[in-house]
Amino acid sequence: MTAKDFFMLVVQMRQAQKNYFAARKRQAPYEECNNLKNISKGFERQIDAEIDRVKKLTSEPELNFG
Repeated sequence: MTAKDFFMLVVQMRQAQKNYFAARKRQAPYEECNNLKNISKGFERQIDAEIDRVKKLTSEPELNFG
C-alpha cells in the first residue's frame, strides 16, 4: 500500500466514524447505527492490518551479506 493509499483509507475511516457518531447523536434506529459501526470497524481493521504489515517490514533486522 502506498502512502497515498493509506492516507485515503484513513480519510474513509474518519468519515465512517463521523457518520456513525452522527447517527448515534440523532438517535437513528439500532440497525442503521450497527451497520455504520460495522463499516467503521472494517476500515479500522484495514488500518490496523497495514500498520502491522509495515511494522513487520521495518522491524526486520537488516540482512548482512558482507
